[in-house]
Amino acid sequence: TATGSYAIRLTGPSQPAVTNSLAGKWSFEQAAWTGAVGEVVDSSGLGNHGRAYNGAAPTSGGVSGKAAWFGTTNAYIEIPNSSNLQVAGSMTLSFWIKANNIGNNRLNPIDKNYGGEFALTIETDGRLSYYHGTAQSTSNYWSWTALPAGKLVNSIWQNVIIVRDAVSNRMVSYYNGALVSQTTYSTATNLLPKASTSPVRIGRGYTAATLNGRIDEV
Repeated sequence: TATGSYAIRLTGPSQPAVTNSLAGKWSFEQAAWTGAVGEVVDSSGLGNHGRAYNGAAPTSGGVSGKAAWFGTTNAYIEIPNSSNLQVAGSMTLSFWIKANNIGNNRLNPIDKNYGGEFALTIETDGRLSYYHGTAQSTSNYWSWTALPAGKLVNSIWQNVIIVRDAVSNRMVSYYNGALVSQTTYSTATNLLPKASTSPVRIGRGYTAATLNGRIDEV
């Protein structure tokens, strides 16, 4: 790490291959958001800019500069679907979170489609559940406990990385840079990740409960 920047490099024999292509990078460094289309800037160069809803706002105190703040009812960010975000193969998700309401409801820090590319859910006991699949119906999505109960807590910054290696069908999770869990996901046709037309949402997802707190460097 360095002042004003943050980078993570995954190395060693236990790590899957990682490419340098970015589907999106949201650092939330804008002065303010008004709810306008495209004002939450994607700095990947692919133009996957988002929109803030219901008072989601950039705020000071992020892990690097500002962070996205979700402190009002139903505040969230939505990034429209694009071909770049329809990642059904290998992918890496990385984000920082400092929540205030873990334990109150099931929360989606980042979500696209649990019957599609992926969904992340913070359970009321502090577990992080991961999902992907072909449809939002029973027996058509696969789930995994990426982080165990009690791992995600309130009031402190925590980094989460989820890696899906479609070559070896392996899932790997990291918490604050340390390996936590790895498993092999099902290769059953109805349980594989599938491209969807759903948007990416930050701070809210399929559970409908919204995060109270901050997210940074997605």
